[in-house]
Amino acid sequence: MIAMDIPTPIVADCFLEADRITEHIKAVSDYVDLFSNFSFNQKVFVLEKGVFLRLNEPLKIKKMPTRNLFIIDSWKISISCDSIPQLPNKICREFLKLYSKAKANQLSEKEHEIWIKIVDSIDYQSLSIEYALPDYSEGKIIRKDELRKKHYIEWHDGKREWIASELSTSFNYLEIGDSFSAYLKRNRFNDIVAINNINLIDEKSLDFSIEDIPVLA
Repeated sequence: MIAMDIPTPIVADCFLEADRITEHIKAVSDYVDLFSNFSFNQKVFVLEKGVFLRLNEPLKIKKMPTRNLFIIDSWKISISCDSIPQLPNKICREFLKLYSKAKANQLSEKEHEIWIKIVDSIDYQSLSIEYALPDYSEGKIIRKDELRKKHYIEWHDGKREWIASELSTSFNYLEIGDSFSAYLKRNRFNDIVAINNINLIDEKSLDFSIEDIPVLA
């Protein structure tokens, strides 16, 4: 094997600007046929607010020897050299297309094979939690910390937790003893990240004593 000084394989990183990636690819165009495997290091893609597509490993990209075309074989995605900066958008679109078809049970046999590989290569559990619709819940405010802008809530299932007032402006209008209903969105760590549609409801007879309420650390 002949030893040659060739550029490091192209690594498209999420911190590189799109035009910089393109310039780097063009700069090594004379050498690109000397190697065929590349890595796309961006592993986290934003599908929507609070919903992330997380890859377990960087995507492997191959260049077709006779064409100015790059291929992600596991996803069956092809893209031209000049369009590499658009690859994150293409990845998200392909995922959303297959995800939608899978939910509707409309995947073809070929698409099903690709979908299985994609599911195995991402953090699908976290994605499912983030994609889940908000849950209806009822609770009661049993303590307020005005200084730290937090409320201590007892939910209908007996669980108690401190909630940041910033999660919902409506919390600023509620008082100790107020019972309410709301739709809660939790993340993969079971923390509440959004509270919507708060409504005051008839007072619930929740069983708690003041001694049971922990001091906010």
